Amino acid sequence: MYTNGMQEKVIELPSSTIHYWQNKAKKNAPTIVMVHGFRGTHHGLLKIATNLGDKYNLIIPDLPGFGASQPFTGANSSLPNFVKFLQEFIDTLELKTKPHLLAHSFGTIIASAYVAENPSAINKLILLSPVASAPLPELLQPIVIAPTKLVGAMPEKLGHHLMGNYLVTDIMTLYSTKTKDPELKKWIKAEHRRYFNTFVTTKSMTDAFIVSLTDHVATFAPKIPNPTLIVYGDKDNVAGAKRQKALSQLFTNVKSKSIPKTGHLIPYEVPEAVAKAIDDFVHAK
Repeated sequence: MYTNGMQEKVIELPSSTIHYWQNKAKKNAPTIVMVHGFRGTHHGLLKIATNLGDKYNLIIPDLPGFGASQPFTGANSSLPNFVKFLQEFIDTLELKTKPHLLAHSFGTIIASAYVAENPSAINKLILLSPVASAPLPELLQPIVIAPTKLVGAMPEKLGHHLMGNYLVTDIMTLYSTKTKDPELKKWIKAEHRRYFNTFVTTKSMTDAFIVSLTDHVATFAPKIPNPTLIVYGDKDNVAGAKRQKALSQLFTNVKSKSIPKTGHLIPYEVPEAVAKAIDDFVHAK
């Protein structure tokens, strides 16, 4: 099956059965492995992939428990398990050269943790709207985590109905979107309604949500020697400009780009600008 010119493939890993999408790239094109955000799928990165085009070998998996990929085999959706998955996935691809690693939002936590442990496994790191620091103060985290665990323990049909309804999706979309373009707003809303509720089990989704509350990129940044690019919207409600500037100070080799009048969903709102920033960074000496 093809999506936006990218072919769907399936790979059996010890941690999960993973579906991923790969384009047809030019010979010797550099590889970028792309990791999507919370409750998302590979669809959330397709506009960037389209703008990058065939001059890159682009590989986008659905994370375990989301989209077409199965939940972790006999394990929960913890950060160590997501990191283990990413290591298995990249190793199994048997790429001829080191890939660049790109991630958006929740995916930046996974990517940063992976690179901190395996800096020699990739070339450059690209973080889009990274979860720069804890989104909630530590004292408030238990107040949110407790009911989240209750939802995860509900019968699947009830839990999925509760967390997969359009009201939840629309609130998340409204909060994270900053574009003034009515047609783009309408399209983003439709995309989220179509793909934000494709988590396989409620438990895998709520476990991942807890990771997004308790872990963040700042924990891993000082351990990452790889050249790193941070791209963020200056109106981001999830991880604002001040947090992004503070995060950039923690990396040893970093470039940072702010995109004006955009929010957390830069892969949707400004894919052309994001692709150009990526292209410039990858080819920079």
